[in-house]
Amino acid sequence: MERYQPKVFVVEDYGGKGSRRCQRVGELINDISKVALKRGIRVKSVSRLKVKQVFFESGASNKHEIAVAIANQFPELAPRLPRFRKPWMSEDYRMSIFDAVAFGVTFFHMPTNRKLRV
Repeated sequence: MERYQPKVFVVEDYGGKGSRRCQRVGELINDISKVALKRGIRVKSVSRLKVKQVFFESGASNKHEIAVAIANQFPELAPRLPRFRKPWMSEDYRMSIFDAVAFGVTFFHMPTNRKLRV
């Protein structure tokens, strides 16, 4: 927070429709939000459903397709794009990079937040 001095933190709305976060993760998101607010950083939560709606416009309907759309939009992330996950495979740890970017892109896609673009 001190290094990058963000104006806003975008976190997952773990209570929102489409979220399957456990209580422990919800508490972590709450703790991070409290620290950000104490430092004067605005906190905005975005639901997983909203992320899917935003990326559905570009033809992406699941996490992997959203990650591919992000890699196309941000070529510097393309080398980190995980391979397609089979149902029996665990999710690749690198997918969290694409989840974070998806929440950020969704945040800036919302009309009320467009003025915050850097």
